[in-house]
Amino acid sequence: MAEIFYEGPSEIDGAPIRGYVSHNSSNRKTGDMLQTWIMRADIKPTDACKTGADSSVCGNCPHRPSNLGTCYVLVHQAPLSISKSHPSSLSETAHHKALRLGAYGDPTAIPYGHWRTLMDTLDTTNHTGYTHQWTSCDARFQELCMASVDSEDEYRKANDAGWRTFRVMPRGARLMEGEIMCPSSKGVKCTDCRLCAGTSNTGKNIAIEVHGSQGKINMFEKNYADEN
Repeated sequence: MAEIFYEGPSEIDGAPIRGYVSHNSSNRKTGDMLQTWIMRADIKPTDACKTGADSSVCGNCPHRPSNLGTCYVLVHQAPLSISKSHPSSLSETAHHKALRLGAYGDPTAIPYGHWRTLMDTLDTTNHTGYTHQWTSCDARFQELCMASVDSEDEYRKANDAGWRTFRVMPRGARLMEGEIMCPSSKGVKCTDCRLCAGTSNTGKNIAIEVHGSQGKINMFEKNYADEN
């Protein structure tokens, strides 16, 4: 089941987008969190990826298909299915569950206030959130989201700007000062971890080894080596 919690212009480029929340998840890494999906309202997400219109919801993310193509989200699966469904408007039911900001799409494409309203309406117990738009988005997202960084230089710049960070790194790479390895490496689910909640959590920065298909891992590690 999916419900629409936002319909309006993208904060990134003004194009029409929708924000959906789905209530049941079988994601083994996150656990049973409320999942949110941010997509263009006027075209299918698969077509948006093909034409570059996904920039309305993914901004300058380097992992978009038109950039490195290393995004782990399989857009032809859950995002496409949700976009083709007939979602209802957001209900007033309090679910008392953790909320994932952006199972697909960057949370900052939706105005900050709509996230706060969603969290209040659903009475969420905790949340996770990540953004690649940390250099240009509403600064209040620091409280909700981790800055997604893909190099040691980005890590330092985001920290200097006041963000907690989530860094994807090559297999076997060293941790930076102030980082810990994502507890998922020890089997801890996001529902139990609660660390990736921006500055609303005072924990250390998080790092994770690149994962996904072998082709995407190889592409990421080659690009990382070129930049560091």
